[in-house]
Amino acid sequence: MMAQVEAQLDKRSIERENGHCWTVIVPEIVSGDSNSTVVSTLVLYEDGRPLGPSRSLHDDIRKIGCGRFSHWGDVLYFSTSDNSDPRTSGRTYIAKGPRREGYVPHARVLRGYEVVPSFFGQPLLNQALIEDMENHAESAGKSSWGTRNVLHAFVLSLRPETILEIGAHIGSASVVMGAALKANRFGRLYCLEPQEHYFKLLSEFVAAAGLTDFVFPLQMFSTEPALRKILPAQVEMIYVDANHSYSHALRDLEFSDSLLADNGLILLDDVGPTVSPQLDTEHRGGVRQAVLDFSRQRNDLKIVFLEPPFWLNPCGLGIICKQKIVDRSERQMRGGLFRRSGGSNEDSQA
Repeated sequence: MMAQVEAQLDKRSIERENGHCWTVIVPEIVSGDSNSTVVSTLVLYEDGRPLGPSRSLHDDIRKIGCGRFSHWGDVLYFSTSDNSDPRTSGRTYIAKGPRREGYVPHARVLRGYEVVPSFFGQPLLNQALIEDMENHAESAGKSSWGTRNVLHAFVLSLRPETILEIGAHIGSASVVMGAALKANRFGRLYCLEPQEHYFKLLSEFVAAAGLTDFVFPLQMFSTEPALRKILPAQVEMIYVDANHSYSHALRDLEFSDSLLADNGLILLDDVGPTVSPQLDTEHRGGVRQAVLDFSRQRNDLKIVFLEPPFWLNPCGLGIICKQKIVDRSERQMRGGLFRRSGGSNEDSQA
């Protein structure tokens, strides 16, 4: 018998379908019925009381409602006992059914904690590899799907020559950025992971993803002097997901700023307004407060905090751009976001 799981429906994920019918995806539970099979054993509870009948016709759910539901594929079609709005009624809805094994990305956005990953498939990343990393015993603390989507898109679109990752862990973000570099056929990613156990796993996953020509794990802290001799003088993109205490985050920011090229980007995980202070053992506000304090007197640093409710993951994501101001009368194209050495610097005036 398959292991059973109870999952509370996330009100942010519930969408109105039609009439009395509401829909929600329950990713914790295996897929339900289809045109060829009747397999769903899902039971739906409203404040502890079972709803039903199950396997109702979707048209009956829409027109009659009154607790009818159907678990069809990955989608739960359901109605409430009194046909009220489940998002605002104050009632709790729990689905119980067989536990899904492994991660299954859905065709549409999950309006809840996570979103659909954009980096699966050839020539990007093998889904089986990502699932192995997601299910690994050391996967806790990995970057969210949304953060990895942003990292992947930025690397593809900006084509940075050099990326630095401070705090690579087992490589959940490393392989995503590396896949984008490989698709670009250009650039290098240096991943810092000082802990030997994590560094070994990071190296293994990078190799398994076929990214050794683009991703270079380094077993060291960002504070080690030897790192300066390995990195180029300037780095176009830096991702920070290391120690979350205020002082460590501030030190990582100072180091990153010293390397960052004009118009370069620093991305920082765990800057959410509630999460960041909770992760700081120094009780000084964590990464978010370090970003605010570091940038307070810096007109050249432009900051965006992606956070709830629009950014679904409460950990949030911070983006800093070291903005180079360009004269608006300038007409000559610079040839991309990042200036390369050796090009002409003459301005064509209007």
